[in-house]
Amino acid sequence: MRHPIRILFTLLLSFFILASIQLISNFSPTSKKNELHISVYNDYLDLDMIDAFTKETGIKVHLHFFNSNEELITKIQFSKGEGLDLLIPSDYTCKILADKGVLQPIDKSKLNFLDRIYPFLLNKDFDIGNNYSIPYTWEAYGILFDPNQLQKKEFTVNDYFNPSFQKVMTGDLIEATSIASYTLYKDKRDLSEGEIEELTSFLKTQNKSVRAYADFRGKDIVASTSAAYGMVKTSFLDAIHTENPHLKFSLTKDTFFTSIENVVILKKSKNLDQIYTFLNYIYKPENLALTANLFPCYPACEDTFAHPNNHCDLYFDTIEEIKLRPLQMQLFYYCSDPEKVRNMFIKSKV
Repeated sequence: MRHPIRILFTLLLSFFILASIQLISNFSPTSKKNELHISVYNDYLDLDMIDAFTKETGIKVHLHFFNSNEELITKIQFSKGEGLDLLIPSDYTCKILADKGVLQPIDKSKLNFLDRIYPFLLNKDFDIGNNYSIPYTWEAYGILFDPNQLQKKEFTVNDYFNPSFQKVMTGDLIEATSIASYTLYKDKRDLSEGEIEELTSFLKTQNKSVRAYADFRGKDIVASTSAAYGMVKTSFLDAIHTENPHLKFSLTKDTFFTSIENVVILKKSKNLDQIYTFLNYIYKPENLALTANLFPCYPACEDTFAHPNNHCDLYFDTIEEIKLRPLQMQLFYYCSDPEKVRNMFIKSKV
């Protein structure tokens, strides 16, 4: 006969194990047939649009947020892509994830919007043929300045490193190292050890003329005349027009940098019918307009602008210029092994 205390202990242990498994599953995304798990930046997709999609299709959407592409890459590496269906990462991240084998090819025959996408966003070197990624939104980078303080009509990429002016620069390691690498070595990838040392010194020299490393706050520093000019994104143009309409924005004239956010499908996702239904829904012009209004980047499809928006003239003027200069678009990239780039960026700030 089994001892009653031992039986009770075994039952309690079994209950604890089952409860623990259930608790873990509650905190881990699981991909059910009529649900989608999507990882995006916070405040990127319009929540009313998501609710309307669920109401129309019956497909429940769970949003999971990340703050940077590097954070997303780490999460996907840790989870091996389990439990997520769709991601919206930046261009260089698409290549990293594809090379890691966690993405699946996109069946373009199931998409009804590809002919509406700006041609200059397609077939970029991070995914020739767009086998794994489709552009969703994008933004360009340029120089913000006060014409009353700075009598300069044109800027080039070299002005990001011009020691004659105090400036605001990006604090993002991929953006900063890509621009510096392009300035010294143009389109060269996989820099040698000697070139990495030279690039580190180049960034250290730049530090002497950088008033601040900032993103959105950069416009306020330029407006206060604490810096002669600053690097800003086109997604800030509406806010700049509202808060500091006297400031001017200029794309660098020799070339300009661009970031493209793309949709990609996780290899382990089985909810393909739901994914393609969702993609065709969010790319509708009226729905893509909601995204571009909430997160004022440029939409991948121009017909989006036929729908209500509050974008300023500068926002539209800049995109018209970009459409005339598609061959001068540059994308951010790792100029060497990611760990070496991180170490270089850290050393350049010491």
